[in-house]
Amino acid sequence: MKILSKAILFSIALGFVSHSGVRANEVSTGTTDLGFFVAEDPTKVNSGGDTTSNLYKLSSDGAVTLLQEDIFPDVGTNSFTSSNYAVDESKGKIYFLEDDRGGGAARRYRKYDIESNEFEDYVTVTGLPSGAVPINIGVVSKRNDTAEKKCITSGDTCSDGDTEFVSLGGSGTSELIRVDSDGISTGGSSSKSLVKYVGDELHIGENSWITKEEGGRQKVYAKDASGNPIPIDYTNGTRLLINGRDVEKSIDNVGALSAALGSIPAISADSQFTCGFGGGTHSNAYALSAGCASRVSERVSLNAALATVINNQTGDTDDNFSARAGFTFRLGKVDDSPKVAARKAAALSDEVAKLREENKAMRAESLMQQQVNASLLARLERLEKIASGQLSLLGDRASSD
Repeated sequence: MKILSKAILFSIALGFVSHSGVRANEVSTGTTDLGFFVAEDPTKVNSGGDTTSNLYKLSSDGAVTLLQEDIFPDVGTNSFTSSNYAVDESKGKIYFLEDDRGGGAARRYRKYDIESNEFEDYVTVTGLPSGAVPINIGVVSKRNDTAEKKCITSGDTCSDGDTEFVSLGGSGTSELIRVDSDGISTGGSSSKSLVKYVGDELHIGENSWITKEEGGRQKVYAKDASGNPIPIDYTNGTRLLINGRDVEKSIDNVGALSAALGSIPAISADSQFTCGFGGGTHSNAYALSAGCASRVSERVSLNAALATVINNQTGDTDDNFSARAGFTFRLGKVDDSPKVAARKAAALSDEVAKLREENKAMRAESLMQQQVNASLLARLERLEKIASGQLSLLGDRASSD
């Protein structure tokens, strides 16, 4: 493959402006002047008796505008020629070579600014041999180091169907920027995509930040080099704002407000009114709350509360306050909780009393059993004694016999 070039000319306001390709109703912002020129004014002479040279501007309609009279006021001769000037296109300056002032004085250029239409100062030529006269050639720039329209082709010239692009800053590894049908990329050996269109998607960067208009909305998302969706991470201190509001801080505020409102009673169970104060926090946001609940009837209860962020960090008052209001309506059979609790307490008291009576009866029965056991034990002991005495008597009788 060969890369060939077609010259792309860039001109400052000194030169010409092409109108090719400009559609109807579109007006170019570039100058329509054809250029600047120097001409003698036969009606005026300088101190040396020569006619003066004036600076003019020529418009595309042929109209001439006088810009400066007597461009060489310090000399009495006038021998200006077409080679006696130089142009600095990057800064918009024209340098006019002044005639020899005589007396061995150094040659000078008088510097003119095209925007201010003023002569600024003189530039003294140094290092020139005595008596030598500069013949201006102009500044020669290497086109390959500026901008070129190129094509990738297998032949020696560009042809239809070849891929064309604009190269800025050289070629090969020296290329800085490349613009082609895919978009804009860095050039050289480390080529990376900067901006490109893929279908109706605008991709920015190698791992693309992507945006597209669809359905009346501008969508934003990201993909990696393989086309897989990836998260967008706003980091290094960069915060995401929507209509000027800090999204992260707004989330913190909402979290703190929700936590604070959740700490306030929503139902008054056993009194007509129940009120309270609360607080909540989320990340670095802190909120305070206050509210009340009221039992209007056995079936209807009302509640209301409000909360505010006490260290608002967003600078916006729209997300540092929150409030709530609601009501509770009971359906079906109403079971009054205080009465139910009283009934349960009474039943429990009766049960405890019954258990106490049973325990008392069991203790009495146990005492009676202990008494019976003691009586039986005493009788047993007496019987043992009687039996022991009888056996002793029988033994004595046997011995006497």
